[in-house]
Amino acid sequence: MVLELLEGVPVDQLIALSCQALSIPAAVIFYHYLSPKTTSTTTRHAVAAILGIIFFTLLYGYESVHIWLMSVTGYVVIRFLPAGQRGWVSFAACVLHVLGVHLHTYIFHYMQFRVDVTHSLMPLAIKVSCTAFSLDDNLKRDEDLTKNQRKYKLKDVPTLFEYMSYCFCFLGALFGPSYHYSDYQKFIRGDQYKSKWPAGRAFKMLFASVICLLTHYILAEKFSAEYNLDPYVMSAPFLWRHVILWITMFLARCKYYFGWISSEAICYLCGLGYASHTGDDWPSTAVNPLGIEFATSLKMFSDNWNIFITQWLHFCVYERVKRYRVLCVFVFSATWHGFYPGYLMMFMPLAACIMCGRKLRKTLRPVFQGSESSRLVYDVITWIATTTVIAFNSCAFELKAWDLIYPLQRSFYFWPHVVVAILVVFLPSGSGRKVEKQKEVYTKNNNNNGGFIHQNGHSHNGHSLHAG
Repeated sequence: MVLELLEGVPVDQLIALSCQALSIPAAVIFYHYLSPKTTSTTTRHAVAAILGIIFFTLLYGYESVHIWLMSVTGYVVIRFLPAGQRGWVSFAACVLHVLGVHLHTYIFHYMQFRVDVTHSLMPLAIKVSCTAFSLDDNLKRDEDLTKNQRKYKLKDVPTLFEYMSYCFCFLGALFGPSYHYSDYQKFIRGDQYKSKWPAGRAFKMLFASVICLLTHYILAEKFSAEYNLDPYVMSAPFLWRHVILWITMFLARCKYYFGWISSEAICYLCGLGYASHTGDDWPSTAVNPLGIEFATSLKMFSDNWNIFITQWLHFCVYERVKRYRVLCVFVFSATWHGFYPGYLMMFMPLAACIMCGRKLRKTLRPVFQGSESSRLVYDVITWIATTTVIAFNSCAFELKAWDLIYPLQRSFYFWPHVVVAILVVFLPSGSGRKVEKQKEVYTKNNNNNGGFIHQNGHSHNGHSLHAG
């Protein structure tokens, strides 16, 4: 059965899976035989970078030049640009670079699913831009910074050797997660090194990721997003079609679960990801599948989906723009993924859904707080609503093309969009005072939860940022 599955897997995906598999023994060896207690930081820097370069070259071939280009450009910016300008210049350069590669893919590989260099450029862009912003944050007064900015600000520009090691490190090189330069330095120096190796948790995560991978390859090909356009499905009862849509979108998410969970597990095997403030806790920083599949709000969904991207958007966009923060995040999330219409058709409606969710929670939630049974009813209703909205919008992300998305959503009469629009218009808004209070609570909670990526990997933002 395994051989039959492998025969149908494209070569680029087989290479990606092989690199991910090779990262497991590499991480184990790095943790046990290149311990910071017995190995110099120079050696640890060099080995981490060399392994990353090997994986990049095996997987992307000549396309790996983009990894070099973004890394070198990022270093030139932080080394030679005036202080105070490095953050946004680096951010813009990274985003434009990624979009340029997306445009090339859109033109020359239209509607082809392939493991291209953007899979690694996007996590790298997070590293490069966060480092630049962290250097600029050192110029500001502490009272003008958020707790995250104070925590991750950098006083000195890294050496070229250290910076390139950070960019090319094999941990999270293929699918993420990303991490701050200061956290990487702590990892290299061994500041967070513990004799208790988190192998138990890591191998459980690897097992779960393999289940997700097998589920994807066994079922997702037959029950892909395009299956919803099959004439047999299109003629099925209306409610049954929603069930089919939910199932196909769950199967589509399994490939992301595999990549993120396995990458996070490999980081743990190597010793990267330890949260020193929580004892032996190794917090999730990439994705929380149960939190996603049983989300009772879009906030809960976005808090648990693609966590390291969400935290990056908060650190580089939400905390630094003055107006229309949530809208800026969603617009950027849509453009960040590429030029297919499906990306805009997913993220832009979700911004309205977030607004609707806030109003519904304020209006309806107090009605259901009288007893345990009524709260359970509320949770079930909101879970169904969240699942339906996510499935309806995420099908656009998977289908990508307008000529596929429009017929499918039209067959549902666009009813989720219509309902959300009506509720946004006619439901009363929350008071500004209450919103400000929620923001204060978020900031307090968020600042007290340090961790691997920006915080502990879970956003508690009342504005709920979402990235794909």
